[in-house]
Formats: sequence, structure tokens, C-alpha cells
Amino acid sequence: MALKMPGMDALPHGKHRDLVAALHDLYGKAGRPGARRVSQAVREIDDLSDSVSHETVASMLRGSALPKWSKLQAVTWVLATWSIDRPDPDEIVRHMHRLWLAAQPDEVPNRTEPPVRSVKSHAATPARQDRPMTLMDAAWPGKDMFAIEHLKGQTIIKRNSRHPFHRRIDELVAAVEAAPTVDEARNAVRELRDLLDLVFLAYARATSMLADDSAETALDIGAYWGMFTASYVEAIAKIDR
Repeated sequence: MALKMPGMDALPHGKHRDLVAALHDLYGKAGRPGARRVSQAVREIDDLSDSVSHETVASMLRGSALPKWSKLQAVTWVLATWSIDRPDPDEIVRHMHRLWLAAQPDEVPNRTEPPVRSVKSHAATPARQDRPMTLMDAAWPGKDMFAIEHLKGQTIIKRNSRHPFHRRIDELVAAVEAAPTVDEARNAVRELRDLLDLVFLAYARATSMLADDSAETALDIGAYWGMFTASYVEAIAKIDR
């Protein structure tokens, strides 16, 4: 049975209602499938990061509570693939994720970034420098290595643990920790270094695809990236001493 958008008495105006409204829009374009059908479809797709019961699907559409992201992500992906508009599921998932973040309570668990040197430049204003950073693990389909969201005065960086780079990093770290011999540990460390080199190669390849009028911006990003990386490394080194 199709589920209706909750009334204002059940779900008043606010960010949570915006999220549920967007989900209902996608739900309608997918033909308003039954909650059990959606739940079954999620279970049949191995790439999705979580399973979802039909009760949870119904709860999302009723706006009963803010769902866990991995479950909302799975439902969003399925509905996007069924949508009559044939959208890019990755884009729909990213849009829904922004709405989900906006609907979160103000208190967001975070890992505070180390202190960095101040930057005096028109491209890095004090407001941007002082914005708190939150680094979080997440998982979603697609080729994005990470996602950056600017929300409620802070910047949230989501690491896509399903990306091949992150998965291989995790495997190699585990291999180093469990290596029975020094030689095997060294081999894993060498491959870790090779993976870092691939990041630089991929970054250069990506910048080469930008329009000519964006080349200067790409150079600025590279310079700031290197500068802040050096600051973080120095800060961590001081903590470890």
C-alpha cells in the first residue's frame, strides 16, 4: 500500500520535513512501491551498505524519526533506479545526503582537526579558516573518494570507505599489522607509498580535464592543499613527541 506524506500536525515545517518531502518526491516518481518491495530490492543489491526492513522504509516515509544514513542511502538508491525520470542515482544520493545532514541535531560527533597556521589570502578568508572540521567515515555507491559538506558553521568531510583506494589502504594497514615477517610488512608499506603516488597522478589527470579558465584555480587548490597538509603533519608530529 502506498504511503502518504505526513501532515503538518505529524511533521511540522523544518529540515526533517524537507528531507521527508524529498524522499516522497522520489518515492512518487518510482511509482509508490510497497515498503516490502523496497526492502526486498535493497536486500537483493549486494553493493548497498545496509539492509532495510519494510517497517523502517515505512517509518522513513512517515517521518517518524530521522533514519540512519546507511539505510536512507540504500532506499534512496533503489528508488532512484526506479524513477521515471531516470536520474543519476549517485547525484540523487548526494542530494539526499545534504538534506539528511541539514536535518541533524546541532551536536555532531566529530574528530577535531589539528591546529593549522593562519593563511593570509583573498582565497582563504578567516571565516573559512576558523570553520570547525569534522572527519567521518561513510559508504555510498559511486566513484567519489570523499564528499565535503558545509553545514551549520562547520565543514564535514565524509570518507567513502567503499572507494577502491580507501578499501586498499585499509587492507594494507591490516597487512602491516598482521605481517608475520619484516619483509612482508615492508612490501605492504611499499604498496602504500605507491597508492599515495597514484593519488597525485589522479589529481594531475583531473586538473588536466578542467577548462583553461579554471587552470589558475586548480593551481591555487594544489598550493593550499600542500600547505595545509604540511601544517597537519607538523601538528601531528608535535603531538606524538
